[in-house]
Amino acid sequence: MGLRTRLKSKVKAALGRGEAAGASTSTSASSSAPAASPAPAPRAPAPSRTAPTSTATPPPRPAAPPAAAPASPEDAEAEAAKAAKIAKHREKTRRGVLKKLDELGGEAELAELHDYSERRFFVAHRGFSELMEGLVAEELLRFDHGTGIATITEAGRAYHAG
Repeated sequence: MGLRTRLKSKVKAALGRGEAAGASTSTSASSSAPAASPAPAPRAPAPSRTAPTSTATPPPRPAAPPAAAPASPEDAEAEAAKAAKIAKHREKTRRGVLKKLDELGGEAELAELHDYSERRFFVAHRGFSELMEGLVAEELLRFDHGTGIATITEAGRAYHAG
């Protein structure tokens, strides 16, 4: 009996369906699993349509495991090269968004800048939010939350030009 067949029969037995865990569809005597089948587990009743839904929040996701250290010097060099490419692309994106804002007369709606960064630099959503937060924190542009308008500062003009 093949490994796949044995695994399938064990899974079916564990779920209470089909053949027993050790039962075989072939006449092979090499199976070492017991021939007894566990009793099928009772099924939970289907929820009523009028029953209120649960408002409990799901458990939090487990924290991501820490990044492993590179296994070799070549891996470390590859990681460093990758980080350098990412940093270069972020800098190019920052300068590009500031330049576009300057070309638009110094003011533009956030949606317009978002579309531009997505089409031109493939930076959207979270990456765009982080980009804009950094530009505002460095005072390269101002953002009015009420109107949704971004305005380039003199420091921003000098930054993208330099």
